[in-house]
Amino acid sequence: MSASKFHCGGMDAREVLDVIVAKGANLANPREAVFYFYGAEEKLPELQTDLERLGFFVHSTKTEPGRIARMNTVVDEAWLGQMMPNLCAIVSDHGVEYDGWEASIPEGHKE
Repeated sequence: MSASKFHCGGMDAREVLDVIVAKGANLANPREAVFYFYGAEEKLPELQTDLERLGFFVHSTKTEPGRIARMNTVVDEAWLGQMMPNLCAIVSDHGVEYDGWEASIPEGHKE
């Protein structure tokens, strides 16, 4: 897979996968993935609609105009390679900022 498929907003989304694996998580297990977006309030309703079309549960941020998009799924390199180009296109289409992502790791144990 092309490395460019994983880049958005100057970040390589695979770095989060590296952290998950380093903490002992099994990427085959479903987990919550959380993506962060910020921008002008008038751009956010259409951004939210597009994120929901991808299957995300979307809600407002509490501090700045933005949206947090959540999805429970198997988070691996194949999924990320399919999702990131879609998310970057949405960011570009709506003129908002992508501010990275994170994924849950069960606390206190390896999977």
